[in-house]
Amino acid sequence: MTPVANALNLAQGFTWKHALVFGALISATDPIAVVAIFKNMGVPKPLAVLLDCESLLNDGTAIVFFILSIAFVIGTVVTPGGLAIDFIKIVGIGALIGTGIGFTVSQVIKRVDDPMIEIMLTTIAAYGSFLAAEHFGYSGVIACVSAGMICGNYSAPIGMSPTIRIAVESFWEYVAFALNSIVFLLIGLGVNFQELLASWQAILVAYIVVTAGRALVIFGAPTLFLKTRERIPWSWSVVLTWGGLRGAIPMVLVLSLPKDFPHQELLVSMTFGVVILSILVHGLTMSPLLRLLGIVHNHQRLK
Repeated sequence: MTPVANALNLAQGFTWKHALVFGALISATDPIAVVAIFKNMGVPKPLAVLLDCESLLNDGTAIVFFILSIAFVIGTVVTPGGLAIDFIKIVGIGALIGTGIGFTVSQVIKRVDDPMIEIMLTTIAAYGSFLAAEHFGYSGVIACVSAGMICGNYSAPIGMSPTIRIAVESFWEYVAFALNSIVFLLIGLGVNFQELLASWQAILVAYIVVTAGRALVIFGAPTLFLKTRERIPWSWSVVLTWGGLRGAIPMVLVLSLPKDFPHQELLVSMTFGVVILSILVHGLTMSPLLRLLGIVHNHQRLK
């Protein structure tokens, strides 16, 4: 990203450290719209699970790395090695805290049979794990993700009746939808279209680099599983690459940058531009792409 930006004279003094900050914040994906398309078109469930779970873990690590990359730019963390060690420590211990709280709450869920109480317990697991990890200086987001995975995959199948499980899932689906809608509304009110138009070259370069980087990782990772039963079809890799929409999290992260942060305005414009392009380009073409690749057919659409 840095050499490309300098070669095109998009930004003077835009170093690899600033590109690292942008890469960290833009790596967080938002699969909600794509998963909704998957459900509507009857996409194989394993593919939807892959996209959803990748985003779940990706968002948490992106936030942690974003915070550390800012510290690296301002000099709080002075070496790449120190950055890596801090990342592993913050993520690892955060995951342990979340796992412990999730397991504890799961034991309580197994002993009650009331939808309101169990919804309250999952809320305690999510918010409590976040606060506990943040209090000790570790990743609250990773702790929350870990607690949610424990509650969803351990306590839900054995501690919740089908009716209660539907109630809990519906509650959290509504919460996710409402918060995403509010974030997009607030951000939309603050978008400066003149700045976006003025930075169209930087936005286009950022979009191409981000998409190409995701494709490189998505197509490279499955080579590790070529000789196993978990190998991923190439058509799924295409969909996973194209399904990496950017959403609320990158915009929230970039708006949290201090006003005096180097290239703050450019980073905001690039982030907003990439988010808009990914939603419009990828979101509107996902259904035709699924049909083109033969993953779904017209008769598979759910009525």
